[in-house]
Amino acid sequence: MARLKLIVPIALAIIFIILNLQFSRVSTTIIVFASVFVAWAGGFVMLWLYNTTWFLNIFNLSDVFQIHPIQMSVAVWVGFLALFGIATDDGVLMSTILDAEFAEKKPSTRQEVKEMVVHAGKKRIRPVIMTSATTILALLPILSSAGRGADVMIPMAIPSFGGMLIVMISLFVFIERRTENIEMMFSQNSQAIEINFRLATSLFFFNLTNENLSFKTSL
Repeated sequence: MARLKLIVPIALAIIFIILNLQFSRVSTTIIVFASVFVAWAGGFVMLWLYNTTWFLNIFNLSDVFQIHPIQMSVAVWVGFLALFGIATDDGVLMSTILDAEFAEKKPSTRQEVKEMVVHAGKKRIRPVIMTSATTILALLPILSSAGRGADVMIPMAIPSFGGMLIVMISLFVFIERRTENIEMMFSQNSQAIEINFRLATSLFFFNLTNENLSFKTSL
């Protein structure tokens, strides 16, 4: 476990550097990298669910997926390391097409930015969902396995399964009131902005167009 205290930060730093080499912009890199923490939280949520007595306690699913308390171990942290590497896939897919759209059409108003974001989202939402769904489905045989080595593979798969599940669910989270509040904050040059994974997406749109828009947004 002592080595993991060194390996985990190094792995996160390498992921951040690779993303920065891809986008060549720190603001975009930070926003895409934020999905790692969303997935990280999802992994711990799944570990907590495995330590409850009511999770999947229906139709003998708790026996199929071998629901039992999981202790933090090297195998669990290896699963988290694997999760860190795949958690940013969705953000990379969306940000690359947004970069291309903004570079090609160069919007000049906020309404044009919104329209381009919606258009890009419609083009990439299916690949994004498929990326997360294939990862989740591939982990189901491991979670339900009972043969030799299952006691090691299951703790490794749980963080990745929970993290990617939360990431995929977060794609469909949209709160209209929060979006209106965000726009009001930008229009009034507010200094205090509450950042969560939905707000980070909105900030991403404005950061990408910061160089092209004629108005200035103060955070």
